[in-house]
Amino acid sequence: MELRRGLGSASDEPYKPLSRPRRADRITAALAQGRLITSLRLFSDPRGVSVVTRLVNRAVLGLLGSALGVMSVLLLQARAGPGITEGPTTLQLFGYVGLFLSVTLILRVAIDILRPPR
Repeated sequence: MELRRGLGSASDEPYKPLSRPRRADRITAALAQGRLITSLRLFSDPRGVSVVTRLVNRAVLGLLGSALGVMSVLLLQARAGPGITEGPTTLQLFGYVGLFLSVTLILRVAIDILRPPR
């Protein structure tokens, strides 16, 4: 008898479901009604600004290096143009210079990616 009193019986207390916090109720109601709004401030933290700046810098340099490389290859294929000497033409000379600059830009991006963060 004493053991039953300590544990309680089904007739002593009615069953109570686990209640959810009110905040969770409001969040799920807003989600169900399509009123849930989140806010993300990417540029409020200096580290976030640094990460975005580094990514944009890498992307721009990579695209510039790739475009310069394609244009340089097209200039190397050109057979027309004034000749500097008997061999290469002026357009081919610009192609070689552009190819060198393209490789330099792409290697700079690759080294920046492989270098550990500061």
